Formats: sequence, C-alpha cells, structure tokens
Amino acid sequence: MGLPENLYRAPGRNNWRSALIPNIESMRELKRMGIKRIVNLALDSTRKQKCPGGKYPSRPCEPMWARELGLEYIPAYVGSGRRLPRYWPKIKAAMMKGDTLIHCTYGADRTGAVIGRFRLETQPGLDPNAVHQEALKRGFKPRSHPGYGKGPDPNRRLREWMLAGRYQGVPVRTSSKKGSSFPDLPGGWKPWAIGGAAVLGLVLLLVVTRRRAA
Repeated sequence: MGLPENLYRAPGRNNWRSALIPNIESMRELKRMGIKRIVNLALDSTRKQKCPGGKYPSRPCEPMWARELGLEYIPAYVGSGRRLPRYWPKIKAAMMKGDTLIHCTYGADRTGAVIGRFRLETQPGLDPNAVHQEALKRGFKPRSHPGYGKGPDPNRRLREWMLAGRYQGVPVRTSSKKGSSFPDLPGGWKPWAIGGAAVLGLVLLLVVTRRRAA
C-alpha cells in the first residue's frame, strides 16, 4: 500500500517523479496530493499490477485505475529511449501543466532522463554536468555500469538525449505551496529571485512616487 517508491518532487507546479505505482490505493494517495495526470514511461512497470479484467501487456491495470479515479493517463512507453523524441512533446506539455506524476519501473533511468531534459529546456543557464549528477543521485546508471549482457553503459542513449536539451525561453511555473520547491542547480533559474526582484521594484517605485509628490 502507500505511495510509490523513489518518490521525489520534480520541476514544475506540483510535479512528482517515482517508481512504479503498485496498486489503486497508491494511485488514490497520489490523487490526494493533487496529482491530476499520470505519465507512464514504462509498460513493464504494469507487469505485476492486479485488477479485475486486467491482463499484461494487452490490458494493463494502471489506465483502468486512472479512469476509475478520474485522472488523465498518458502512456509514453519509451523502452530503452529510442521513442523518447516521439513522445517528448506530450510529456513536456503534461509537465508544463503541473499536477503531473512521471514514472517508469524504478524511477531512475527513463524518469531521470525526462526530468533532466525538462530542466535543461525550462531553466536557463543550467550546467548539463550538474543535471547529469542530479540524475545519478536518483539512481541513473553511470557510464561505468557493465550493462545486462548487451555491452556497457546501458543508459548511453538516454543520457545523450537528456543532455541534448537546450533552454526554450519559457521558465517553468513552480508551486507557491510551502515545501514545494525543487533543488536549484548551478546557474539555474531561481523562482524566488524573480519574485524578490518584483517586490523590490515595487518598493522603489513607491519611494520615487512619494518623493515627487512631496
């Protein structure tokens, strides 16, 4: 029961990232957190889900749970990463709306690549190396990983796609709720700085106006 494993805040307004959703009770908890849509990057994450009428892989439980709970379900099954460019526009659009959970099976590799790419495209001035390091901290496999019998560095395609992201000129919206911020990366956009600058500008304008009136 309970929430999915490897659950962390993601950039955007009430966006989250996680490992697989084990059951409908877990999805119900996510809805209570304000989640309105689920982006599933991995069909294999539904393999062990159980529900009446469910059958993997032709009729997975997760979209049925989402429909029952009134949540939007976005299947974006990207495999080893070849399909990411095809699915990226709708994944990014969901994250820009906010209230979105992004997940794969373990919440580390495919999810890490998506979160990293989103940061690079929505936060100006980020150091790609810092984005990569953040992904590694959340379980993204390093270059030195021996692979699974198909050669080393199994995340090569995911990493290359992630780090190819470039700022698109539209900063991501963030939640105003307490404790909802996500980590700032070196050189990245800091929402509080923009808000503080706006307040300071308003104060200076009031001061100048009062002096002129005097």
